Amino acid sequence: MLAALLLALAPPQDFASLARTLERATDKAGYEAGAYQAAKELADIPGPEAMALRLRLFDARLDTYRGVYLRDWFYSGMQRFQTAEEAEQLITAAADRRSSELLRRLCLRALALGDGPVPAKPMLAAAFRKAPEPVRREWQDALGLLLASGRLDLAGVRGRDPAATVRNALRSTAPWLSGLARVPDLPADELADLVEAAAKARDPGARAELLRALAERGDVNRTALLALIDRALAGDEPGPVAAALDAAVRARVYEAAPLLVSFLERAEGRFVRDAAAALAALTGQNLGWSPAKWRRWWEERGGEWLRDARAGAGLAPPAVLDGGGEEATAAVVFGLPVDSKRLAVLVDGSGSMVADHLGERTCAEAAIAELDAFLGQLPEGTRFELVVIADQPVPVFGRLKPLDRRSRATAVDFLRGYDFGGTSALYDVLVAAQHIEGVDTLVLISDGGGSSGSHQYAGHMLDGLKREFRRTGVRIHTVCVGRDGPKVRFMRDLAAATGGAAVQPGG
Repeated sequence: MLAALLLALAPPQDFASLARTLERATDKAGYEAGAYQAAKELADIPGPEAMALRLRLFDARLDTYRGVYLRDWFYSGMQRFQTAEEAEQLITAAADRRSSELLRRLCLRALALGDGPVPAKPMLAAAFRKAPEPVRREWQDALGLLLASGRLDLAGVRGRDPAATVRNALRSTAPWLSGLARVPDLPADELADLVEAAAKARDPGARAELLRALAERGDVNRTALLALIDRALAGDEPGPVAAALDAAVRARVYEAAPLLVSFLERAEGRFVRDAAAALAALTGQNLGWSPAKWRRWWEERGGEWLRDARAGAGLAPPAVLDGGGEEATAAVVFGLPVDSKRLAVLVDGSGSMVADHLGERTCAEAAIAELDAFLGQLPEGTRFELVVIADQPVPVFGRLKPLDRRSRATAVDFLRGYDFGGTSALYDVLVAAQHIEGVDTLVLISDGGGSSGSHQYAGHMLDGLKREFRRTGVRIHTVCVGRDGPKVRFMRDLAAATGGAAVQPGG
């Protein structure tokens, strides 16, 4: 504690001293010799020289001791660019195939999140169209946001209509078109093309993200939105289904009510209550999650309600769903109800799980006991996975596994025999878990901190995971077994951002 206080009170270093300190941070000794403080101070230094140092050292610190802490401060500084010259430095690094994929993506994300001007011409480089999918997807998102916000300097862009040239470049990124969908005042034919792309994209993440973006616009034909919602609800991918429920409510697509009733009748797991909650918010009716009650209401009064809704007359305000007197049947972990039948449980594998306690038990012991009881409560037909969070995901099965006595015992015994220790790449493991085939819900048991991987700063993790949620629709429930204030807030914010719930045992 005293060392941290002295570090915080240390006087600012000059730029040359900062650079020397960061250059020497190649191992534990170099890191502990002031590298963290140097990276933090560098984040507040403006100008091309400071930007060049961040970009030069970013990849060099990918695998060094506590490199994630340094890189997150580099990334924070990247977002604070103020000049076109600094923006060009970020664009050059993002376009360079020799840069790591992580650096390329974060340079583009920094351009979108900052508030400085960005020259359009280098952003249209052919290297971005030829980049790997994650970089190309980040590029289209950043380019669309920059064009929509008016921060894109179109000087030097060829053609009579430079903005149209940029939009043409964005169309080349199909099926990843959410950036283009954020641009206001699109010509009618381009907007129609976006709607068609949202219907035809094979990638469920692209369909989900584009549907959400179209529902947020306010100028998309309601019939077209209704067709997209219908198509999404007919499938079983969590991303498009979650996007469709959100789109129906956000865009007030009243005509989707019978589609939601039909979906509720065949839904299972978390989507039973999700569909009922969407119906309550759309219709103002609070009928719980019983499909029979919603079907009866629709058949008896739905036509009259829809006429009033279309006319904007006599509508009840959006309702917040409650159980309507029905008993909850969800399984419970650490007191937190979970109603999914397609879930993964993520358990922190770092040393804090055996060093810290919940009552008389270590956090690891408490997690093992809760996991055993929780798996015993889950309904028939559940498929699940257990993943330990280390430097990489440590899955037990490698896929969703049908829950039975044997798989339950395998998961619990695996956790009992796990050697908790080392660092944890919380952010990266969360992203990977959201892409387990078929999963719609994660249960995260952790203190909320990560010490390796792409990010450890809560703000950067939350931003990235929100973006991922728009594609996957995977809900994240959080169980925070730590007491650190910022980490507790991160766990609560993460659950809220993904429609999940948060609990802090003993907190």
